[in-house]
Amino acid sequence: MPTPTPAPSPTPTPTQTPHPIDHYKVYVLQPEVVSILDVLLEDQFGTGLVDLTNLGKLGAPVSHAIAPISPSGAVLRPDEHLAWYEFFEAQAPVFVRVKNQFESESKGAIWDIGDGRFLLVPATMDALGAVDLGQHWKCYDAFALVEPDVTVNLLDSFHLEEDVVLGTARYLCNPVEKNNEGAPSFPGEHLACYDILDAPLGELHSLEDQFGIHANLAVDDPELLCVPSLKTLPEPGALLSLGSGLMLLAWLDCRRRRRAVGL
Repeated sequence: MPTPTPAPSPTPTPTQTPHPIDHYKVYVLQPEVVSILDVLLEDQFGTGLVDLTNLGKLGAPVSHAIAPISPSGAVLRPDEHLAWYEFFEAQAPVFVRVKNQFESESKGAIWDIGDGRFLLVPATMDALGAVDLGQHWKCYDAFALVEPDVTVNLLDSFHLEEDVVLGTARYLCNPVEKNNEGAPSFPGEHLACYDILDAPLGELHSLEDQFGIHANLAVDDPELLCVPSLKTLPEPGALLSLGSGLMLLAWLDCRRRRRAVGL
């Protein structure tokens, strides 16, 4: 009697590896003027020197959930905030694909990426904890034709905000090496930042980063939700499509209007 062939073992269902970085809820600061000159930044788009002109935003790690689910409150690095230093670096528009939990296209949504605008530096808030200085970000103006149809609940160290509607794409942030201090800790990860509208905070806090201590900063309106994302270049020929051409025209008009109001 032939020996029966054993049934094949079931193939395990693959699980998605969590992103090793947090989501960030970004608040507008009453700007603190700085003059930090000739900062060397090297990322996937190139290398150049920039001058930092003010500290204008604060990114707080945030726990999120799609409404009406309540966020758990868990974050990977609760002490690590992001100090947003402003600069301006002109760049010709570049098309990329952005993929994250809010972009539904299987290959990732096409975004138009423009001028360099912010350097994100790890920081502690109110002298609590410590941070790993290996991960900085360089943020560029961004535009996408389609807004995510998403409403989220957000819980950070400040408070819980419910039913926050995600708006338009605003910035894409690349991992960046600063002043030859070492490669980014997570070179494959990016932050895709979307507009949000939420209740003003109106609190005073201090930040400390490698550039110094910034005391009594007024933390005001929440402005952005930044989401861990993957970025790739579109397939050859995608940049010549009618849709991409329309996106480019729309992005150029959006950039013109943002500059007109000083954004």
